[in-house]
Amino acid sequence: MGDGDFDYYAPNILRAAGDAIRKEAHKWDDMSGDMGKVASSAKDLWLTPAAFMVADPWAGPAVSIDQFAAYEQVHKLLTSLFDGAVTEFGQIGDALRKNATEYERSDERSYIDISKIYEA
Repeated sequence: MGDGDFDYYAPNILRAAGDAIRKEAHKWDDMSGDMGKVASSAKDLWLTPAAFMVADPWAGPAVSIDQFAAYEQVHKLLTSLFDGAVTEFGQIGDALRKNATEYERSDERSYIDISKIYEA
């Protein structure tokens, strides 16, 4: 290698890159755990139709039912998204660990098929 060339495949560089990728994977694992807590809390938080009642004796029940139906749809969507985030964040962490391992195994003549690293 000439001056200014960088040896991207030196063992210490591969190891440092793999360690950095694994550190990033750990962040995604932590986020998955955090989202698990959010998902669990969101499922436990629940309002009843009475929470949407207004003081009008004629319109109150109808408004309560309509608003509760909208609330219920949004609550269901959000809890679904939170559960999905738990799964996705965990899969990203797993993919990063696989990527680190493959990266460390590589050298200038090898080929990494990264399309197989992350499969949802």
